[in-house]
Amino acid sequence: MAIRYSIDKCVGGTATASSEYSTNYDHLAFDDNGATLWSSAERNTCWIAYEFAGGAAYKITKVTTIAVYGANQIMRAFKIQGWTGAAYTDLYSGEMANSAAKQEFTFTNTTAYTKIRLISTTDWGAGPTFYEIEMMVTLKDGGAFLLNMV
Repeated sequence: MAIRYSIDKCVGGTATASSEYSTNYDHLAFDDNGATLWSSAERNTCWIAYEFAGGAAYKITKVTTIAVYGANQIMRAFKIQGWTGAAYTDLYSGEMANSAAKQEFTFTNTTAYTKIRLISTTDWGAGPTFYEIEMMVTLKDGGAFLLNMV
């Protein structure tokens, strides 16, 4: 049976980032609008984070990204981290393809976090820029799928 995931949990929360380039603000990476974007003013060790609305905590197991490709504005080596309340802990470590195609990153996570961030350690040539970032949880069998659709 295929693994099913929830809808995007990045709704109504707060985005933060290590920097913003011009008017490409951090919250624009989570607005479900493919015409807007967040762009970092720095390279390599930049980050973007999302704190879920109302103090909600989720066991995020899937992150999808749509990045800007034209000027190599994509994180290369990066991590997905969860906020413990005192520090970030690594959930996933990998490399993004140098492509504007939607990319999906899945991982095992048994801890609910109120905030998740993507942090870049290297890039493909310029500060990372994202049209969209989404975060989902793994659905349980049965009714959980329908409950998450409402």
